[in-house]
Amino acid sequence: MTDPHSNLVRQIVRLADDVHRLLPDIDITRVQRAQILRYVTALRDYNRIHRVTGTRTAEDMLRLHVADSIGLLPWMTPPLVDVGSGAGLPGILLKILQPDWEVTLVEPRKKASAFIAWMIAELGLRNVRLLDRRAEAVRIGDLLNPDGASTLVAKGFGDTRRLREVAGHLLAPSFLEGDSAPPLSVVVPSGNPEPVHSGEEVHPHPLMGDRFLHVIRIPPENRF
Repeated sequence: MTDPHSNLVRQIVRLADDVHRLLPDIDITRVQRAQILRYVTALRDYNRIHRVTGTRTAEDMLRLHVADSIGLLPWMTPPLVDVGSGAGLPGILLKILQPDWEVTLVEPRKKASAFIAWMIAELGLRNVRLLDRRAEAVRIGDLLNPDGASTLVAKGFGDTRRLREVAGHLLAPSFLEGDSAPPLSVVVPSGNPEPVHSGEEVHPHPLMGDRFLHVIRIPPENRF
């Protein structure tokens, strides 16, 4: 009989190998694999009581949540804000793989935000902030980086325009100054392969064939 824990460990190792093959700049260390294992098993157990995600098994969580989150990395520029983070997706996974990044997670639901707070402490994550309120109520000075975010990301929104409407005020005005300033990004993973809004880029998800990344890049001259 197969040990479920050992099987999950093997799946994480296989995922790490796939990530490095498809995204060579990302090398998931043994410590990070252990953190991913702890996150997934904790989410599975917590979810049995509090139902913070519709995904029930650790194996499905690894495929539908972890792989989906890791695949966002090439489009992320810190500091970033994860809006409507739910169970810490994608913010916790991005933070595990990029421990030096400044990450703020915004999640108003008490059961979900309690899980995020537990995982931040349990995994020993630093340079991360949880705000347990709606994005509309968050001020730019509340963020871990009070100058604002370079990237807004949300797995649960499904629409870049809506994400920009509710959280665009959290993007950093200082990043929009000068011709050399980098564009800001609003990123939403989706199952839709077609752009929804004018100016929206759509990229194939590097790890999931049925997922696509919808991206709005905001140039320096287009201030909020």
